[in-house]
Amino acid sequence: MTASIRWQVLLVWALALGVLVLGGGGALYLALAGRYREDHDHEVEETIALVETLYRVDRAEYGSPAAAIGHVMSELTTPDRSLAAYDATGRRVGITRLGGISPDMSHVDPASIGTRPTSRRMAGHDVRLMRAVLPDSLTVVVGVSDVTYLERVRFLRLLLATGLPLLLMVGSGLGVMVMRPVLHQERRVAEAQRRFLADAAHELRTPVAVLQAELDAARAAGSDPDALRTAVRASEREATRLARLVDDLLFLARTDAMPPLERTRVFLDDVAQRAIGRVRRLPIAANRTIVCDDFEATPVLGDALLLERAIVVLLENALVHGGAGPITVSAEQRGTRSHLTVRDHGPGIPPEAVDAIFGRFHQLDASRPGSGLGLPIARWIAERHGGTLTVEQTTPGARFLLAIPAA
Repeated sequence: MTASIRWQVLLVWALALGVLVLGGGGALYLALAGRYREDHDHEVEETIALVETLYRVDRAEYGSPAAAIGHVMSELTTPDRSLAAYDATGRRVGITRLGGISPDMSHVDPASIGTRPTSRRMAGHDVRLMRAVLPDSLTVVVGVSDVTYLERVRFLRLLLATGLPLLLMVGSGLGVMVMRPVLHQERRVAEAQRRFLADAAHELRTPVAVLQAELDAARAAGSDPDALRTAVRASEREATRLARLVDDLLFLARTDAMPPLERTRVFLDDVAQRAIGRVRRLPIAANRTIVCDDFEATPVLGDALLLERAIVVLLENALVHGGAGPITVSAEQRGTRSHLTVRDHGPGIPPEAVDAIFGRFHQLDASRPGSGLGLPIARWIAERHGGTLTVEQTTPGARFLLAIPAA
């Protein structure tokens, strides 16, 4: 192979890689940004539905429409949400007080707001607005701050803007290396090229190409309902995996900026029961035994949703890496701490990897599902509650211990 041919191949290869990277990244961005917008709009629509329901209930109890709508607003006030109500003449009869990042609704014209979520720039802030008509000729406008949605989209852009050029640089650098004009290494160079292209295709195209393939299968299925259902289920699985990976990255990115926990009295054993119920519905839990052993009342002060997320991580980790044996979950109070233990009966964890598994993106077995983010998130949640997450080697398997100060 002459030098000119090598450089032509390198150029074509680099262009193909660039198109692949940019096309895949663009498609991934559009898919995830659309998903984020749908989630945010669902919150706006849910608020409208709550307003309509609560007003019908409160109208029978309160003496006037203004009193009823005032009570509804007091029930639905949140740091990122505002409501304003107007009578048939367009006169405002109620508005929620500002707080946190809630939008300023004092200058909203209800006639200009549609019955579907729309975006507006108000008082220097991006807001998602929606209008609904209530009995008694009242109109209510709901505004939800777009801050959370925009933060997620900005982080996604940052992730793609930094990751894709880096991957292009690595790919181009490797291409130059494998194209060095060393005649006696041509076979090895060609093999290195094939390996790299295979790895790059897998890493870059899997998130988008799997979805594209399933959509093609759905189109090809025609009127075959079984083939159509199979394609839809496969697409849902891939979309769920992508969404979870991005959510984990966003969660880790926001950990340092999260406000202090709003601690309430919860019981680790109750939270664990909910986590077990969620995990049992996962495909990886099929035909697996999850045993609840020594469940005691274990009160703590904390965030039930965060604690449930940490326990789900431990259960999924046991299902993926804990062999085929049963998984045992126990909850008990020891002194001033409430303990929750998840034990598997798999191969265990090598002593030299006990600390490493809690590092971000660390995986003992890269061939198994996961991104290496679950255990770091679970440990962060434990530390956020003033507790610890540790692992012990057992015979057989491994035992993860979540310890939280008791209430």
